[in-house]
Amino acid sequence: MENSFRGRRLRKRYFRRIWISRINAHMRQLGLNYNSFFKIKNKKINRKMLAQLALYDQL
Repeated sequence: MENSFRGRRLRKRYFRRIWISRINAHMRQLGLNYNSFFKIKNKKINRKMLAQLALYDQL
């Protein structure tokens, strides 16, 4: 039981890191980086959806 609880927490952490790295890679192509992009936006953005847009739609 303890391993399944820990695994769910680790999976969330892992996917968040993947989303951030995908967003950062796309922002670098545009001349920004992840931190400066989110400082400019100054809002909470759904990182999962933003990562999918960066991956598939090539903003």
